[in-house]
Amino acid sequence: MPKLETIFECGSCGAQFPKWEGRCRQCGKWGTVINVKCQMSNVKDIDNKVEPAQIVDFMGVDANARPRIITNITELDRVLGGGIVPGSGVLVGGSPGIGKSTLLLQVIAITGGLYISGEESAPQIKSRFDRLKLTTRAIKFSSEIGTEKICAVIAELKPTLTIIDSIQTLRSQENDSSAGSQNQVIISCAKLMETAKKTDCPIFIIGHITKQGIVAGPKTLEHLVDTVLYLEGDKNHFYRLL
Repeated sequence: MPKLETIFECGSCGAQFPKWEGRCRQCGKWGTVINVKCQMSNVKDIDNKVEPAQIVDFMGVDANARPRIITNITELDRVLGGGIVPGSGVLVGGSPGIGKSTLLLQVIAITGGLYISGEESAPQIKSRFDRLKLTTRAIKFSSEIGTEKICAVIAELKPTLTIIDSIQTLRSQENDSSAGSQNQVIISCAKLMETAKKTDCPIFIIGHITKQGIVAGPKTLEHLVDTVLYLEGDKNHFYRLL
């Protein structure tokens, strides 16, 4: 039988320690280190149960079977290399209030799809659509923050485009740390990317960063996604640079 081992993990940054500590040495926060039980698997048993990987012959693959999704926002399509690639994961980073949500509201109003927000309610999001004079006819909304439930609804609906606003609000059942912690952000992003590949449905993931860019978010997830977009601007926010 696999053994259960007790470790101590920071609920804020996900750092792990062999014994309890009052202050996390990784992020410096007090009272965030908690007792976590992890199951140590028997490597030999795993090897005996593993099935071989599926093999695909490139001769039977048509790369043009699903063309890119054109947003008709000229500069966005140009930055994305000609449009949104089906099944891709795009991380949109930038400081809070820079305009990430506003830009993606315009995108999904054109393409249609599923908008998931753990930060604002349906009436709040609808009021933003109305303020921007955008249609919501082909858009579905959910305020769910459970990563597994979100992946399940994407697999069921297979929307043209899914927007996650933001990755810091999601929480996976696989980890006991709080939403927004490094572990939660990484696990949630990995599950979303897996869902995007399986369903061939593109997912845009919004990630907030501070001026230092050190919080769990875009800097942590850059290697997990297909494309990283940063929205920046001058201090008066007169201009935006994508």
